Amino acid sequence: MKDITFTTSDCISKPLEVVKTLIGESNSAEASSKKEYDVPTFFQNVFATEESMFEIPSLNDTHFSDIPHCTLVRFRAMIQNTGLGHEMFVSSYETLGHDGHKQWKFNKYSDDMDVKDEILDLNAPGNQFDERHLYYCNYAYKKRDSSSIGIESSIEAIVRSTANLNLNNDKGTNIGLEKLASKFPFPNEDHVAAIVKIYDKDDSLKVTDVVEFIGVLAHPSNEMDSQGDEFSLDAVFSSIPCLHAIFYRNVYPSGNPLESRLTDLNVIQSQANRTRSSLLQYISSALGGDELVAEFVLLQLLSRIYNRRNGLTLGKLVLNISNVPSTCINTEENSLSSGLIHSNQYSKRIAAVLESLLPKYHDLPLTLSTLNELYYYPRSNEELDSGVFQVSQGTWFLIDETVMKEGKLGDIGVRNLQVLNEILDNQKLKYTFPFNDFELETDIGVIILSDAKSFLPVDCIIPLLGNPEETLMLDVREDLLIEFRNYLSILRCAEFSIPDDVSEYIQNEFVRQRKNASISGHPLMTQADLLLRMTLARLVTLSFGRLELTTELWDYTQKLDEQRKQRIVNFEQRP
Repeated sequence: MKDITFTTSDCISKPLEVVKTLIGESNSAEASSKKEYDVPTFFQNVFATEESMFEIPSLNDTHFSDIPHCTLVRFRAMIQNTGLGHEMFVSSYETLGHDGHKQWKFNKYSDDMDVKDEILDLNAPGNQFDERHLYYCNYAYKKRDSSSIGIESSIEAIVRSTANLNLNNDKGTNIGLEKLASKFPFPNEDHVAAIVKIYDKDDSLKVTDVVEFIGVLAHPSNEMDSQGDEFSLDAVFSSIPCLHAIFYRNVYPSGNPLESRLTDLNVIQSQANRTRSSLLQYISSALGGDELVAEFVLLQLLSRIYNRRNGLTLGKLVLNISNVPSTCINTEENSLSSGLIHSNQYSKRIAAVLESLLPKYHDLPLTLSTLNELYYYPRSNEELDSGVFQVSQGTWFLIDETVMKEGKLGDIGVRNLQVLNEILDNQKLKYTFPFNDFELETDIGVIILSDAKSFLPVDCIIPLLGNPEETLMLDVREDLLIEFRNYLSILRCAEFSIPDDVSEYIQNEFVRQRKNASISGHPLMTQADLLLRMTLARLVTLSFGRLELTTELWDYTQKLDEQRKQRIVNFEQRP
């Protein structure tokens, strides 16, 4: 093959021409010698740097109608459904010109076969058929200064809802839009969606994975015009674009978008004490100045599942903040029409802080409406519809029990509570199908607000003492918020270890405390208590920018946990 040079501009504006040139130059015209060129590797080499990747138009930034058909685009999205199956296509074929000249052509990354003034010979012995796999993908972004994420220049600048597309206003379209909305977990939230076609089956890709796809854009009209009835997608998807993936990359596999930011861990560690102090002050301002609760919130925001062993989900920390006042201004009937938004003003304060710190965060007021009218779990009849908890790992929910009123739970509500319990207990989400159910592992951060102790299974409960009316929420500069986000992101994903001498110290302390409790007649410390304390110790260590547990940090954790337990006792003894 002779040396051929293409610019990034060529690969972006006319990717199919680049592909056909590469394949055509690398193969002879004889059918027996046809061999497929490694197109994905070529494009990966062209876009080997982040700077070159950012030159590619993004469907997350720009509406597909503003990008020409057959342009190379990128799409950062969550895989919602891998079960759309596959479709057959002609990967190479023979054409016959009017002058009798035969020509072999290769067809990939497009639904449009290159036949102009030629005759397609479908019976040619060398014709080859292949299959591509169809995934439904979508994603929504919070509107935030992209410098805080450091991923791309304007990743959250323009997000248009599928419901706002300029489509023919007929009954079929309206039905299609309603069904498209059911593919996204949250009602009334803007998001972008696309059908992604993958040409090499990859069993490692699974639902809720967040992947950046780079491929050739096909507009909906072109997609529908070019497909025959035999292999066409359901009409439900006729209003969204298609992306023929050339290559892709799994982004932030730990679940945190900030993980890809090139931040030196040493820098985060060197300023961890200062950042920690400022962050605790910021969090406590939403909690009426309650510094103890603020510290447990901070630890929860650093938590993640780091191992699953012997039935245990290690690293999970479901936090319940009890004694939360209920000051609702909206009626429950408004909760679904306006989306999942907290109506308790106290919850709104806490939600505002969490949303400013976390890359992926959602409200979940636990009203009868949300329980009975929404689905918390994905379910399928012929196609997989999403549920509230079908989210990528590293997503947080603030669940508010204070808005729940007396009423009857329907069948959906009962199922939703069962699903929620399983997530809180084991971090597994059930997918419901007509003849069987199956569970997928997840990693969802949860903080629960309640007036009394939560009726849901939690790992850690702490009563609130603060009064929101006594404390004004801090107005934090954006640069300090960026520092907070980097601190949480980097330390949350950092490695952690326990030296042997510290492990022995912990065991001796456990035995000593049980012995003292037995002598004094107090309740004995259980294995569950020790497991929680071990989880807290890991998070305490990371919160100080340390990666190795010390006896001093263990003692600090014990003191912190004892304060929490004493507060619970004090609340239980109140008249």
